Amino acid sequence: MYQQMFNYVCNESMNCQLVLSGRIQDKIQNWNRINMQICYNYFQQEFYFLPDTVAILASGMSEEKVCRALNVLFEVSAQQKGIRIFRTNRAKQTAQEPI
Repeated sequence: MYQQMFNYVCNESMNCQLVLSGRIQDKIQNWNRINMQICYNYFQQEFYFLPDTVAILASGMSEEKVCRALNVLFEVSAQQKGIRIFRTNRAKQTAQEPI
């Protein structure tokens, strides 16, 4: 879903070569691929997912982490386009922090 949301928000067609699987290791690898392709390459490390966060996202056990990951995607994308979509003082700070 994150890759699809990225493609929609950024008007891209990124393919991170994600593997459909129920295995936790495959899910962790998928998030690592997203981290490399989207966070490191596309956004030039404006934000990135720490290993502990990757494990939590892969497990699907933290609604807060999922929401924060999506929120930062929206914020950084909007900042790159010069659009202010969230009226928070944390937008700039959040984009520069590891997740």
